[in-house]
Amino acid sequence: MRTRKRKWWLAGLVAMPVLAQAQLYRWVDDKGQVHYTQTPPKSGQFVTPRAAPPPSANPNQEQLNKSLDAADQEAAKSSAQASQDAAQKSKDQASCKQAQDRLKYLEERGPHRLAKRDEKGNISRFTEDDYETERRSAQDTATKFCS
Repeated sequence: MRTRKRKWWLAGLVAMPVLAQAQLYRWVDDKGQVHYTQTPPKSGQFVTPRAAPPPSANPNQEQLNKSLDAADQEAAKSSAQASQDAAQKSKDQASCKQAQDRLKYLEERGPHRLAKRDEKGNISRFTEDDYETERRSAQDTATKFCS
C-alpha cells in the first residue's frame, strides 16, 4: 500500500515540470476585453505572449563594481584595524593590572621585607634604593598602561 502511494507521489513530482510548461494564450473578445488562458479560443485570433527580455547591462556596471570592491576592501581594512586595536587594548589592560598588582605588593611589604636574587643565585634583602627603583618602575608602568 505504501509503495503504491510513493509511486503515485513520484509520478506526480516527475509530471510537475511538464505541467508547469503549459502554453499561454492571449486573446481579445468581441467586447474588447483581454483574456489569458491555457487553451486557445474556439474562434478568433490569439497571441502567444513571450517572456520579457532580460534587462540590459548597466553601462556604469564596471565603475559600480570597482566602487563596491573598494568599499569591501575598506571595510575589511577597518575591521582588521578594529580587531588590532581591541587586541592592543586587552594587552594594555593586562599590563596595567600587572603593574598595579606589583605596586600594591611592594607597598604592602616595604623595603626590608623584600629580597632579590643576584646573577650567582645569592639572596639579599632590598635596600632603600632597590625598593624605590622597583616602586618607581611599577608606578611608571601603571601610569603608562592605566591611562
